[in-house]
This record gives sequence, structure tokens and C-alpha cells, in this order.
Amino acid sequence: PPAERAPVLSGLRAEAERLREDEGRVERLAEDAARAAETAAEAGRRAHESGERLRGLAGQWAEAVARWRDEALPSGDRPGAGELPPAPDAADVAADPEAFRDAHREVRAALQPRVREVQHAAVTAERRVEEAAAEHTRVRAELDRLRAAVEVGLPAPELTRAERDPADGAPFYRLVDFRPGLAEAERAGLEAALHACGLLNAWLPAGEPAEAAATRQDTWARPGAPVEGPSLADVLRPAADTDTPVAEDAVLRLLRSVPLLAEDAADAEGVAADGRWRSGVLLGRHAKEQAEHIGAGARGEARRRRVAEAEAELSALEDRVAALRADLDAAQTLERAWGLCLDSFPDIGEVLRAHIETQSRRSQARRAAADAEQAEAGHARLRAALGAERNAHRRACGELGVGAGVAELRELCDQARRARESLEGVAGLLRRDHHEALRAVEAARLDHERTAADREKAEADAAETHRSYAEAHAMLATLRSSLGRDAEQVSAEVLALDEERRRLRGSAPKTQSEVEARIKALADAEGRLAAVERDVAEAQGKVADAEDALTDSAGVAGVWEAATGEVEAPFDRADLRSALAASLAENGPAGDPGALERDLIARIQTLQAALAGTHDVQADRDRGILTVTVGEESGAAPVASTARVTTARLAQAEQNLTDREERVFEDYLLGDIAEELHRQIGAAEALTQRMNTVLEGAHSSQGVRVDLAWEPAPHLDPAERSAFALAKKPVARRTAEENDRLRRALMDRIRSTRAEGRSSGYAEVLAGALDYRQWYAYRVRIHDTGPDGRPRDRRVRQLSSGETRLVSYVTLFAASAAFYDALETGAEGPLRMVLLDEAFERLDDPTIARLLELLVDLDMDWAITWPSGYGVSPRIDRMHIYDILKRKGAWGVACARTTWNGSGFERSA
Repeated sequence: PPAERAPVLSGLRAEAERLREDEGRVERLAEDAARAAETAAEAGRRAHESGERLRGLAGQWAEAVARWRDEALPSGDRPGAGELPPAPDAADVAADPEAFRDAHREVRAALQPRVREVQHAAVTAERRVEEAAAEHTRVRAELDRLRAAVEVGLPAPELTRAERDPADGAPFYRLVDFRPGLAEAERAGLEAALHACGLLNAWLPAGEPAEAAATRQDTWARPGAPVEGPSLADVLRPAADTDTPVAEDAVLRLLRSVPLLAEDAADAEGVAADGRWRSGVLLGRHAKEQAEHIGAGARGEARRRRVAEAEAELSALEDRVAALRADLDAAQTLERAWGLCLDSFPDIGEVLRAHIETQSRRSQARRAAADAEQAEAGHARLRAALGAERNAHRRACGELGVGAGVAELRELCDQARRARESLEGVAGLLRRDHHEALRAVEAARLDHERTAADREKAEADAAETHRSYAEAHAMLATLRSSLGRDAEQVSAEVLALDEERRRLRGSAPKTQSEVEARIKALADAEGRLAAVERDVAEAQGKVADAEDALTDSAGVAGVWEAATGEVEAPFDRADLRSALAASLAENGPAGDPGALERDLIARIQTLQAALAGTHDVQADRDRGILTVTVGEESGAAPVASTARVTTARLAQAEQNLTDREERVFEDYLLGDIAEELHRQIGAAEALTQRMNTVLEGAHSSQGVRVDLAWEPAPHLDPAERSAFALAKKPVARRTAEENDRLRRALMDRIRSTRAEGRSSGYAEVLAGALDYRQWYAYRVRIHDTGPDGRPRDRRVRQLSSGETRLVSYVTLFAASAAFYDALETGAEGPLRMVLLDEAFERLDDPTIARLLELLVDLDMDWAITWPSGYGVSPRIDRMHIYDILKRKGAWGVACARTTWNGSGFERSA
């Protein structure tokens, strides 16, 4: 029957369906084999085209290198024979482009000494121009001063600190003149001797006792007793045309008190006309070409000589500056020529990319051919296996007497399945309903028996109830006849009383609940009142304890002064509370005690470090309060008291600062400090220029390029910007009005920095106030070419995310390269290294490759970590890549190293 043959038929049907699926797979394999053959042919064609393109590009690059050697090298500074590597041959380049990967680097390395020499010559020429310009400015200022002056004055002695007021006296050389008849050589020797011994520029007071005047820091001339023999009065006389307050008699007495030495005098004190002089244990002999200071005529002639010398020196300096500027222009022109020459070296990147493409396409062609062969072999094997299985299936179907087709086997399987399902349904009905019917019959029989018994019992109970009712009815009739109307009245009263009883019983629980609720509310109120009285008593005790603690704390040395600023604490507790409340209202709430104590400990450590070596800072606890005492030579005192005394001392010290000391400080501020600021700002501007030079050759694939502007900081007001711009000028080129503006701006800066209290010492105040880096800020300017082909400026928010990051990294690399360039001296230089962590986030591999190519162009090495991806390029000759691997839950990590060799990856063993 079909039901018994169902398993066999199902197997044959499954086998037939599988064979039909295998036939479809064989057909698909045949199609795949044909496509693989076509792909292999196409891959071979592309590989041949790549090879031809590689040979063409290699020839073009070799010709471009030859033209570069002939045309791009500077004509006036061409390398010698053998200095450059040999020119590449096109056939060699096509055969092995990797051998010429470093051609540009080798050329740079070969020309680096020459280029460094040119760069050094340009920097040296620039420095010489600046030095010559500064000297020219100095000589010009001196010439202007000489032309404006009537005569050339002699400066005060070196150690003179006193003010020389023309109303109080005059120097010796302005009070005297040579007597007629004295030879020019004798005049020059006498002035040289007076200058060497200190008398020439000594100060002669007018109308002031010499003893009182000598208490000042100066060199004084005091008339003494007339000497016996020759004196200065024989060769000098009081000047006739002087307008000083010194009396002529005082000058004459001074001249008579100084001996004039004869030619044969050996050990005598005095001065001689031949330049000799002696004063105590000191003696000497000096000479000069002619007198310059004694006599108005000599001083005028000296001024004219100095003017002529300054004019000649200024003319020579102008010629020298012009010559140096010509040398600088020539050096900079040669430097630019070398830069353009090196930048214009033909890029072999296209050849290397073509080489990589050719190798890749040849590899693809080999793989495609292998895949085609494998597909054809797989198709043949599956076709043979399918034929054998189809024959075996047909034999099995023939033995069973059925057809081998899938449709026929499916019909037979459906018939067998339907027969099996019918039989299984009948069997299921029998198994399910037979036992249930037997159980229902037995239950019905038992229910019938129980119902019959219940009926018999109910009939017996009904008979008994009827008999009891008859007896009770007879008794009731007897009672009614005996009681009559009174019984009816009693019954009504009983009913009324019973109704009242039920009403009172119904209202009793509600009344009882109300009484109990009121009793409970009264008890709760009494409990709350007692709790409030206890809280009041406890709060009064805490207030008393707090007042005691406040009184004790105010008694700790230095605490009350630190909290309120008052030296003595009030005696009355009410006043004490009022003063503390006023201090809290003024300074705000105290805050968290733990945080305040941590902050105080940190401030104590800062104070100890600042006062180390001069004061002893100690922290202690008194009555639970952290106190700080500061010890010095006069003793130890609380820190608040020490701060108050120190503030008073500082204010007194600031009041004691004299105008002279302020002028000395301002001269130093406008002299050495301003000159150092000028030098540092100039160096920063030169560094910015180097950065922009690097940025000129760096741009994205969309043409976005960047330059930097070092501009005054936005937080400066216009007056500060104008004043700080004067720091760019050297001291000799600033006018008096510009010096005054710069002085006021710097002093205001110092005062504001000091008022902010960010530094503990005056040196730190000066360092913070005069930090020129706070006066300027860098601004990144972004440019590209618009749709109309014209250049335009862009803003950062107009850029894409990748372009924004590209701009940031390009700026960073340019700053690093400029910094390293500034450190190079001659042929030696620093290690040009860039270290970056978590870089290149959200940048694709081509953008990363462009950034690394920029580092290659800047001759810089790098050690960079970034999340994922490879940024490789043929212009990167070698790069080691480490993948850090860590399995979740593992205690260690593993490193997998891959090396990029410029054309492919090398996996480490």
C-alpha cells in the first residue's frame, strides 16, 4: 500500500530534488568558469597596459630629471662635478623604480651642505644689516645731539650718584681757561693730566661749605692753602665768559692751591704740562692730541670735530648698509632660487604608483587565471559526480517500479501521506473517546443512586415538619383565646422598645468612635507640645554651647583678626555675635569645612615654599582650630598679624621709593628690558615667517591652504596695542614721546599684574607683566579658490570635518618644522621628530597619507598613534606600523608589526 512505501518514496523524492539542485549548481559553475576566463583575459590586458604606461612614465621622469639638472639649478651656484648623483636612465627606472625612490632625498642630501651654507649666509647678512642699521641710528642720534648742542660736555665721574645742579656749582673744566702763550702740546698734556687725576671734572660748589657738600656721592674740588712755587694759576686762569654761580675768587684760590710740576720734579705732588701727575700713592702720565674741554674755544672746536667725524662715520655707515642690503638681497635671491630648485625636482611618485599598479594588475591577472582554471576543474568534477548519482537514482526508482521524475515522486509521497494521516486520525479518536465514555457512564450511575437517597430523606423531613407545625398552631390558638386585647397592647409596646433598642445599638459604635478619636487627638497634641518644649530646651543649650565655643575660638591668637580683620575681639557676647554676622554677610557663607581645610592646607604649603629660607611657617591646632604662625627674626606671630604688619611695611617701603630710584628703574625698563623685548619679538616674527614659508607649499586636495598672522591680542585696548607696538622698535629709533608712552604702558601692566596677586615675588610680577607672548595671538587664515576661479578666504565653520583637522595638523607641522629650522646651525641640526597621541581621528586614509607626505617633504620623522587605518604613500620610503591587540578580559596585549616599504607591506615573522 502507499502508506507502507512512504519512507522509501520520501527518500527518493529528496534525492530527486537534490539532483535537480545539483544540476542548477553545475550550470552556475559553468557560467562562473566562463566569466572567470573572461576576467583573466581582461586582467592580462590591463596588466600589459600598465606595463606600457610604466615604461612611458619612467621615460618622462628621466627626461624631467635631466631637464632639471640643466635648467633648474641656480646658474651662479651650480654644483661641481661629482657633487650630484648620476642621472637616471629610463630603462633602469622602468625595470626597477624602487631603486630610484630616494632620488629626491639623495639630491637633497647631496646639496644640503650647499643649501645650508646659502641659508646661513642669508641669516648672517640679515643680522649684519640689522646691526649696521642700529649703528646708523645710533650715530644719527649722536650727530643730531651734537648739532643741537653748543659744546661737547664731559660726563660726570663713573661713580657719581649726586645730582649736579648748575645753580649750585660747576665742573672744574667749565670754570677755567688756558693763559695766553701756552703751547698746544702743553695744553693737551695739562688737560690729560687733570683728566686722569680726576680734577678736570671735579665739582666746585658755589656758596656751600665744602664739608657739607662732600657728604654727597660725587668728586669735589676744595681750595686749599696756596702752594709755594709754580701752581695751576700760572697756566690757567678763571674763565671770563662763564655763567656759573661759582665766584672767580674761589676758582683762583683753587688754582693757587694745586702745584705745577717742573720737568725735573720726581716725587712732588701736582700736575705737569707734559701729562704727568701725582696724588699721594697714585701717579701717572697721560697724553692726548689736543685739548678738548678747557676753554670755550676748545670745547667748540671739539664739537665741530665730533660733528665732522660723526658725519663721516654716518656716510660710511650708509654706504655699508647699502652694500650689506645688496648682499642680503643677493643671498635671499639665491636662497629662494635653491628652495625653488629643490621643490621643483620631478616627483617620482607617479612612476612608483604606476609600478605598484602594474605589479598589482599582474598579480590580479595571475590570480584570475588561477581562478579560471580552478573554476573549470570544479565544474568538470561536479558534472561527473552528478552523472553518476543520476544513474544510481534511476536504478533505485526502477527497482521500486516508480518514475524517477520529481513531480511523479512528489504525487506518490502526497498519496502516502494522506493515507497515513487518515489512519492516524481514526486511531486517535479511538484512543481518546473510549475511556472517557466509560467514565461518564459510571459517574451517571453513581449520581442516580445519590439522588434517590436524597429524595427519600427529604420526604421524611417534610412529614416531621408538618406534624410539628400542627402542634404549634394549636398551642397558639389556645394562648390567643386566653390573653385577648391586653396581649395585643403588650406586644405593640414590646415591638416599640425593641425598635428603640436596635436604633441605640446602631448609633453606639459611631459615638464611641468619635469619643475615642478626640481622646487620641488630645494625647497627640500633648505629645507634640512636650516634644517642642524638649527641642526648645535642646536648642537653647546648643546656642549656649555655640556662644561658649565662639568665645573660646575668638580667644585663639590670630583667629578673630583672620575672620573679621579686627585686631581685638569684643568682650560682650552680643557684640561678638553682631561682628561675626557682619563679617559673614560681607564675605558670604563659609562653605564646607572639609573643603575649606583642604584649601587652607594647600595655601599653607604654598606659603611655606614662598617664604622658605626667610620665615618659619608652622601649622598647629588650638581648641580644635587649625592655626598658622609665621616666625621671623623679631619673633613668631599669627599669620593674619604677620600679613597686616607686612602690608604696612610694604606700603611704607613703597612710599620710601624715591623719584631717583623710579627713574633708574624706568631707564632700565626702557633700556635693557625694552631692547630684549625688541629682540624677542623680532625672533617671533621671523619664526612666523618661516612657518608661513612652509605653509605656502602645503594644501589639501581641494586646494585649501593656510597662513598664520601674529597679531595683537584681542583683549588689549587700542592704547595698549599702540604702545606695545613700539617695543618692536630698537631703543635708538624711538623718540622721547614714544619712550614715554611705552614706559606708561609697561608700568600700568606691572601694576595691574601686581594688583591681581597671581605672583608672590616681584621677579614673578615682572615676568608675568612683561611676557610679550600675552600681547600677541596667532590667527589662522584659510584660503582656497572659489567656483569662479578667484581666490577667496574661508572660515573654519565653512570647512568640512576632515578639512578642519587637516588645517590643524598642517599648522602644527609647519610650526614644528620652523622651530627645528631655527635650531639648525651650519651642517648640523637637531633630531627632527614629531610625537602625536590619538591623532588623525575621523580622517580617512588618503588624508592621513597627505599629512605624512607633508612630514616627508619637511624632512621630519614621526611617532604617531591613531585609532585605525593605514595612511601609506609611495613617497613614504619606510614606515613601521604596530597594531595593538587585546582580547576582552585578558591581562596583557599583543603587538603585530607591519612594515611599509614604499610599495607594499612586509609582515614580520
